[in-house]
Amino acid sequence: LARSQWLIEGVCYHRAMLQRFATADSIIFIDTPYELCRERAHKRMEEDSVVKNPFIPDGCQYHIVEDKQREVIRYFQENTRPLILNLLRGEFAKKSIFVVDGCLDVDSLCSQIVT
Repeated sequence: LARSQWLIEGVCYHRAMLQRFATADSIIFIDTPYELCRERAHKRMEEDSVVKNPFIPDGCQYHIVEDKQREVIRYFQENTRPLILNLLRGEFAKKSIFVVDGCLDVDSLCSQIVT
């Protein structure tokens, strides 16, 4: 965060998220529906069972990982997503904020981000 330019992808702990939002010039939230997140996670798991994912240890039971992914996705949709949207509408509303549709292809999604 001390650099003049940076990009962070993903979600973090609440305190770190607040610090990142406070430091950011622009915040881009890619709002992807629950079912699409689940579908993409399932597709990744299928791909990982064919071509080994180097980040998943040998002997991993993929059904357990997939169950955990579903749990994390559900938690995000029910808890973290509303928290982020409330922060963007409230405390950080004066920032340059882009809430874009996570169902869009990359080119369409990027066209929604105009600075």
